[in-house]
Amino acid sequence: MIRTKKTKAILGAALVIAVVLALVMPISAVITNDEKSNSSFERMEIQGCMAKKSKDNSFAGGNVYVTPFQGDDLLPSITKDLDGHTVITWTNEQSFSESFFGISYSANPGDPQTWYDNGLVLILSGNDMYFDTALIQGTEAEDYTGLMGVYLGMGDDTHGYYQIADITSDYAEWPIYVWSGESPDPYYAAIADGVSYQGLYYPDMFGPQVFYVYHFEGMGYDIPRCPIFMHIDTRSGSGGVSFFDAQMYEQTAPAGDPDYVDLGDRYHTVVYNVDTESVIWKKVDPAVEQDYEYTPYQATIGSGTNPAIAAYNTNVAVVYTASGEVKCAYSGDDGESWETTTIATGSYPDIYAVGTTMFASYISGGNLYLVMSTNGGATWGAAEQVNDVDGTVVAEENSVDMHSAGIVWVDERNEDYDLYYAPLAGPSIPTITGEANGKAGDEYEYTFVSTDSTGGDLSYYIEWGDGEVEDWIGPYASGAEVKVSHTWDEKANYTVRAKAKNAEGIESDWGTLVVSMPVNMNKTLFLRFLDHFPNAFPLLRHLLGL
Repeated sequence: MIRTKKTKAILGAALVIAVVLALVMPISAVITNDEKSNSSFERMEIQGCMAKKSKDNSFAGGNVYVTPFQGDDLLPSITKDLDGHTVITWTNEQSFSESFFGISYSANPGDPQTWYDNGLVLILSGNDMYFDTALIQGTEAEDYTGLMGVYLGMGDDTHGYYQIADITSDYAEWPIYVWSGESPDPYYAAIADGVSYQGLYYPDMFGPQVFYVYHFEGMGYDIPRCPIFMHIDTRSGSGGVSFFDAQMYEQTAPAGDPDYVDLGDRYHTVVYNVDTESVIWKKVDPAVEQDYEYTPYQATIGSGTNPAIAAYNTNVAVVYTASGEVKCAYSGDDGESWETTTIATGSYPDIYAVGTTMFASYISGGNLYLVMSTNGGATWGAAEQVNDVDGTVVAEENSVDMHSAGIVWVDERNEDYDLYYAPLAGPSIPTITGEANGKAGDEYEYTFVSTDSTGGDLSYYIEWGDGEVEDWIGPYASGAEVKVSHTWDEKANYTVRAKAKNAEGIESDWGTLVVSMPVNMNKTLFLRFLDHFPNAFPLLRHLLGL
């Protein structure tokens, strides 16, 4: 049921901790009652970068191999930056006690070579796990815009965040901040694509919300695996304010598998209680109540494990596992009411909304499957297998992540755990029809057709094979015949290539058509005639560029 929030007299009440951290390093953190903490917020040093495997081992299998490094690659996350790079972050685990920060990007994610060229495993000044990266877009010019990530340190009770304004820049310049000594028994950290929010209780704070789960101790509380939402102040660089869930209402702790989605003016969250297997949803509207515990919008919406959440408009959907089945709790009224349906037999689901289409994935029999819903999660279409080698997908918590940029998962088809990538279902490969043989110098019309799984409009990028391109023309309706004309001036065979892109930025693979343009014989005879009279017709020669 929906709970009504408890009225708080002041922000510094016992059930709320607001930690204001100064990024003038190092400095002690300050909490609302002006007591000093022993922790400090400071910049972490990047000590080096791990070597890659040889290229001969890099591209096994038909899916796109992302992580050509020694060790096990775990806990993938995927996003896209403002320059169109698909970005994947993961944890590279060398041993039980040693793990590093993996990150790679590609402007053409279907090409394995690009992942090899742009992949890094960074060795930081601590043994850190649980990295998650998202695109944050400031609401004002002075706000931070770019990639931002969060992480937890397994060996030293730390948590922090990092900023990557330009993924192509020198990694040594990326700021990585750490808050030391205040996150014992770290469990997970999450960040979602989103915007900057103004603080409700600290109006001079502007930045994104991030989600941590660790053992909270302090102010008379001892809460293992406690959900903690932190509002990071990226505008002025003064740290942030954290709100922990002291379990006044929904019993979220010990919390498992946190996830959230940012809609720009509010965000929906989900965790499950590891002891009771209650799936708990909360919506936070920062203009109404910024405190994760006191939000008036919260409820237990199911019984199961490993939830994930997606939303668009007022539609919210949560997928989770219950008794070996993947369930979907869905709401069409922004969480006021919920219904539940069964998707399939499987486990460890994920969900993502692209426009008004929900994509859900799950693992069954060592394979990764993808289904779609166009009605907010109420019904789901037929499943399609994503991995192209049977039985190789690792069935573990957070072994799959989805984004409009694609889907990435942990795979064991090689000697260790690696990450593989595939695009989400989106525009079909365009069909190209038109004259395959013609005369150089003549104009020919070609028809391009693609359909989109989301039903939205499409734009087309066309390469004519002679250096000329049509740069994302459109948009056109899904399935519409798009007619474009072109002229080739030289005798040659040309490969016409086209790809489609929908409104959410999902691109198809290339469609191709080979055309042959024999030389225009009349033009050739005339040029040969001019060759016999090199001094004749100077004005005509000038106009022809001869």
